[in-house]
Amino acid sequence: MPQLPASRQLDLTDEGKKELKLLIIKHWQTDSRDLDGRCKAMARWWRLARAGADAEGFPDEEASNFRIPLILWQVMNLVAKFMGILFGPDNAIQVIPRGPTDAKRTEKVARFMNWRVFESLKLYKKYYDFAMLKCIQGTTIAFTPWKRKVRKARKMFKEMVEEPKEVNGLVALVKVEKQVEREVEVVEFEGLDFLPENIEDWVVPKTATDIETADHFIRRLKLSVAEILDLRDQGKIDAKPFEKKNENGESELVEKLYLLATTKKTEQTGGQDPGKVVRQEKDDLAGQPSTPQGSEDAIVVYNWFGKFRMENKKGGHEERAEDVIAFLIPDLDGGMLMGATRRVDSFPDGRLPFIKSELIRDPNRFWGKGMPEMLEPISREMDALHNIITDAGMASVGPLIFYKPGSGFVPENFRAEPFLCVPTADPDSVKVVMMGQANMAPYITLMPELLKAAENIFGLTPSQIGQQFSGPNAPRTFGQQAMLQGESNQRILLDIQLEREAFRELLRRIWEADKRWLPKPIFFRVTEESGDDSLTEEEMQGDYDFDITPPTAIANRQQAVQDTMQAFALTQSTPMAQQNPALIAESLREVYKKLSQWKLAALVPDVSALAPEESSEQENIRIIQ
Repeated sequence: MPQLPASRQLDLTDEGKKELKLLIIKHWQTDSRDLDGRCKAMARWWRLARAGADAEGFPDEEASNFRIPLILWQVMNLVAKFMGILFGPDNAIQVIPRGPTDAKRTEKVARFMNWRVFESLKLYKKYYDFAMLKCIQGTTIAFTPWKRKVRKARKMFKEMVEEPKEVNGLVALVKVEKQVEREVEVVEFEGLDFLPENIEDWVVPKTATDIETADHFIRRLKLSVAEILDLRDQGKIDAKPFEKKNENGESELVEKLYLLATTKKTEQTGGQDPGKVVRQEKDDLAGQPSTPQGSEDAIVVYNWFGKFRMENKKGGHEERAEDVIAFLIPDLDGGMLMGATRRVDSFPDGRLPFIKSELIRDPNRFWGKGMPEMLEPISREMDALHNIITDAGMASVGPLIFYKPGSGFVPENFRAEPFLCVPTADPDSVKVVMMGQANMAPYITLMPELLKAAENIFGLTPSQIGQQFSGPNAPRTFGQQAMLQGESNQRILLDIQLEREAFRELLRRIWEADKRWLPKPIFFRVTEESGDDSLTEEEMQGDYDFDITPPTAIANRQQAVQDTMQAFALTQSTPMAQQNPALIAESLREVYKKLSQWKLAALVPDVSALAPEESSEQENIRIIQ
């Protein structure tokens, strides 16, 4: 099985390593201070998204502290919209060829990409996390490394083994077929992975506006010793420090790493940790301790991406800086630089292995705006209004009591109950005043208006989430509701188009990575014709764009069927198409697929051999590709 080639370590002098180490520490310390305020706000937004009842703003324990889950409701509905559009029951990846030769392979490539994304990568859960984090934080980033997951298993094989057998009084070795159990390696997954990041562990400069244009950025990772050794084997960290052995023949550095992984980490070298407040908030909301009682068996590693001027042969620096990736462990020997490579050596396509997406883009800012940030004023206003009315209702039920201090009345022990007798020396000095009924008019008037304001911001109106119109003048006919539904899509489609752009970028990266690294030939899991239906090396070099099919609501499915039927009718009525059996057969097959008649679609004969031959121009294009 092919493997990614090991990255080449930069040949830095001791002075160059020290310079790079100090640069990483400087970037972490200065950029962390700039992110301190944002991380505190992010911790507050996480509590709002989880509808934490003990949030800031309700200090009185005896008062009503109910928090209306407005933001949680909006987040869940928008995530449901995203997932329904990208991963609906009838959705599939569309292949858009760039040349006439590639157009003939689109069906085969589409089957491969649908299997690759939905079955092999199992993207549904990973993309759910991606969309959820984007709605809450406003920004989400996914790491897309090439991974190979292998597990050991024992399997039975048929083999010819020699066994002694007596023949005519003589013992001879005879070959017989037997089931033999052997230990093998099973590749569970090989390809481009999709791993949503915790953005509270990202440190970027205040001047950055995007990942590609940022001067530098740092990821705070927590890696096991095995993962650090994997980085060494991949050439992403330097292997030379691991070569020094102790008297027992063990690597001194490996033993230090195991000791560090099982002891308390302080990150003294890095100094401030702005994301700590967010991680603590998440732990509190999940009911978990911020500091676990047991050992995490993990080591904090700073993964730095930035530009660094290399040393020249004369001891100076080159004119232009290179894109460099480095790893530093802040808790090891006062901050140890584990290695550095050029970006193109770690990632052969030269691109950063990250996909970034924002819910609401903030021009000239790295971070987007999420639902808690946009809806926080409305949410707090609704909470305050609800709790005021709740407290007013309690006051209207319970009486207001006036008494003289020397009357003998004990208010701490008093609670109004039926047939309650309260002894007092001077009953005339105790006066009970019953409050009037709570005024619900502000609540009834303001609550719908606040809810409408929240719906207007993100377009999640009742029609968008499948609820009936409740207003007195709501449209009643199907035509009126359809028109209103169409107009209500405008706002939510804005967010969905951004989401589709991130999804298209992921599809392009999967295809480009598979072209470079996946073993060939690649057999489909969802072949339709025969077991030999595989992508050849030539076919894998095609150039395509990818997209996802439109939303799959019931009305959209019906419209898609009608469009396919119209296309089939047009094909039948066109004289040019009538002379091309392949075109008619393909149109009929598409009609059966839209109607979910898979058995009928499989019975449509393959008439691809009757297709017109390639022109000389098409042959030249194929040869060039």
